[in-house]
Amino acid sequence: MVQTHIQELAGVTEEAAERVWEMFMPWAVEALTLAVEGRDEREDEIEKREQARRVPLAVFGLLSALPVDLRSIAVGAGAFDRQIYDHEAEQWVGETGWACDWVESLIALKSTLPDGLTFETAEQIAEVLENHAAELDDLNRVCTTCGLRIPRRRLPPLSEWRIIGWTDETSPHGVNKPIYDTGPQFFEACPHCGGERLGFEMHMLERGYPWRAAAAQALDLRRVQLPK
Repeated sequence: MVQTHIQELAGVTEEAAERVWEMFMPWAVEALTLAVEGRDEREDEIEKREQARRVPLAVFGLLSALPVDLRSIAVGAGAFDRQIYDHEAEQWVGETGWACDWVESLIALKSTLPDGLTFETAEQIAEVLENHAAELDDLNRVCTTCGLRIPRRRLPPLSEWRIIGWTDETSPHGVNKPIYDTGPQFFEACPHCGGERLGFEMHMLERGYPWRAAAAQALDLRRVQLPK
């Protein structure tokens, strides 16, 4: 049973493992059924199938990355909850928790959990996602060096931006472009590797960053022997 693997690999309670899998099972089964029924010829359906195959190891990985005392707490607080579409009611039900959102980024290969990620770093990010939700921007950043997903603080209104200098780059009108102080971010650089090149998550699929190939292999169930 996958619930047992979640419980054993991630070190969470049986109840927590069952709750996590209840959130992701319908999603994974629906996508994998496309392949069984031979309806996976379209490129987007093939990608759905591949993402579904990555779900179990992405969940295992994220749970295992969190400090032990936070794992069951995160599950109990709804961090792994997933918004589901009710076809009968024709509406979305529930809310997507921050951990589920992170899992979706992992299976889409828009980010990864880099080797050597410490409990301390994972806890720092989890603390921001859990306790500063109202301040978060919808556009997450990703370290282009190691692939870690990094939450971004929502920018203040333009009226609050302060000019603190000027770049060498000029506008079409020949005026140097300003450098703005938009206030502090949660992380000015990658908290894992220290990398300062942070790209927007939505652009990660446009370039062949080395960590993306490694991430795909790490989440491929066909390459991993799960405990029996």
